[in-house]
Amino acid sequence: MRYFASLVLVCLATTAVVGVSATLRVPADYDTIQAAVDAAAPGDTILIAPGVYDEAVMIQGKADLTIKGDLTFTVKTKECCPDIWDEVGKVVIKGPFRILNSRNITVEALTVSPHGVYVRGSTASPVEKVTFRYVQIIVSYKDGLNFVGIYKDIQILGCNISENGWDGIDLADWGNGVLIENCCINKNGRTRPTGVGIRIGPHVKNVVIRKNCLVGNPFAAIHPG
Repeated sequence: MRYFASLVLVCLATTAVVGVSATLRVPADYDTIQAAVDAAAPGDTILIAPGVYDEAVMIQGKADLTIKGDLTFTVKTKECCPDIWDEVGKVVIKGPFRILNSRNITVEALTVSPHGVYVRGSTASPVEKVTFRYVQIIVSYKDGLNFVGIYKDIQILGCNISENGWDGIDLADWGNGVLIENCCINKNGRTRPTGVGIRIGPHVKNVVIRKNCLVGNPFAAIHPG
């Protein structure tokens, strides 16, 4: 009987550990954002302290991960262009930011400049359920936010995607289910006269665009193709 009781206790202890999420802090726990991403397990949150991070960040083959600036601000309204960008601008990623073959990823309250954000999924491993919330993507050399390959269930909420060289948001290839809401998507196409605010490829389905500000994009605010 003693042996049986010990075995039950070991099993219960093991079960209790499964599914526990952690908060990984940059730079307190990890020197770089990429080191925290590499160490993260499903359900974890990466909190990035204010600062300028001169590094590339790649989220590849990850699931159930949140990466956000360690900031505090209040959004007074749910209209486009909320007055939060001075605060969001305190966490800056200067290198390219890539999300590849991942699902259930949330990116929140940080700035990416000047290399933009690139999202790519494949047939075997599509990008699924990715949310950008209060993210600032500005003054990129090319597209601000570029989707390629196969992706679905994307949300872009309350973001500032402005003054990028080419398009603000480029939805290329095969996407299904994209919501763009309450975003400020202005003055893109700085270096390309065909630049638009939102470009939607011919094979992208179920795109909802509402309550956004799209001003000063040289070729068009929203353009198919």
